[in-house]
Amino acid sequence: MYIQDGKGRIYCLNRDSDLYTEVYKFTEGSVAALCASPTHNYAVSLGETGQLKVWDYAKKSVFAEKIFSGKGTCLTHLP
Repeated sequence: MYIQDGKGRIYCLNRDSDLYTEVYKFTEGSVAALCASPTHNYAVSLGETGQLKVWDYAKKSVFAEKIFSGKGTCLTHLP
């Protein structure tokens, strides 16, 4: 089972032992939009706080991020 807290961390919970481990540090708050690349191992997420992150989900690392003062509602991947 996966759990996201209010600070954007995603945890994996082992139901047998009730132990959890941090998997990703994701976008704070709700995710407004998520767009995955059709050809590469990266995705872009947009949080309700205006935080934009580009992350490599195969390596489990963020390689770019920016916080905007406005809020976004959707993302589109352009070729």
